[in-house]
Formats: sequence, structure tokens, C-alpha cells
Amino acid sequence: MKGSGRYSTLKSALFGLAANLVTELSPYDILTNVVLPSWTLTDRARTHFPQAFRDVAAAAFPTGRITTPEGVASLILYLGSGANGHVNGERIRVTGASSLPLMGYLWEQARAAAATPASPTSAPDAPPAAVPSATPARAHGGQG
Repeated sequence: MKGSGRYSTLKSALFGLAANLVTELSPYDILTNVVLPSWTLTDRARTHFPQAFRDVAAAAFPTGRITTPEGVASLILYLGSGANGHVNGERIRVTGASSLPLMGYLWEQARAAAATPASPTSAPDAPPAAVPSATPARAHGGQG
């Protein structure tokens, strides 16, 4: 997408860091994953995008709803819990089966709606979509 160079560069750096952490931390039973949420219905999104736009966006997701912070958090809680014994080194998408072309379409729609004072002015200022999750799955000897 035009104007997304900063975002792409930082995301690539995140993937490189995560790959390095997997190598360095796995021997200590510390699992490292990257969580990649799609567009998420945060308070900021509610402020910046009118309900009519959010309705159109939700209909574009195969699940019929936009990703929520709670949906992302539940995955991160699992990854950091003792229930996660071996998910390591993964890039896990929380997308409701949405795709990059869908997000490009949605951002173009958002730009078109920029006449509304509460709309964002450009897509590159959007919040980051990648959240690293480097959490210990279990401690040695049952400690910790």
C-alpha cells in the first residue's frame, strides 16, 4: 500500500527480532510468538470511524464482525499460559479471515470519508498491527 514504508520496515524488524528471540530463549522454556491482529475495534477506531463505516467494514469480514481487543487478548493470554506448551516461533493472525486487500479497501474508504472531522487523515498513522508476545510458558522445576 502506498505510504506504508515505515510500517513495513518496522514489521520486518519485529519478525527478525522474534526469530532471534526464539533461538535465544527457547532453551529456557520461554516461547516467543508474534500476534498479528487485523483492524481492531478499539476506542480510537470507534472515535475515528462512524458507525455506518464500521457496519460496512464488519460486513466485509467473513465472520461478520470486526476484531476486538478482547479477542486479541484472549489469544495472548493463551500464549502466555501454562496451557501453551509448544506454540513457539509463530506469526499468528487474528483476522476473522480478513486479508490485506480488504484492509486496503477499508483504508481507501476511510480516506474518502475524511470530510468527517473525526476521520483519520492518512493510513500510515494507523496504530501498529503487530504485537510481540514473548512470554514464559513454564518455569524450570515448577518455579515461577
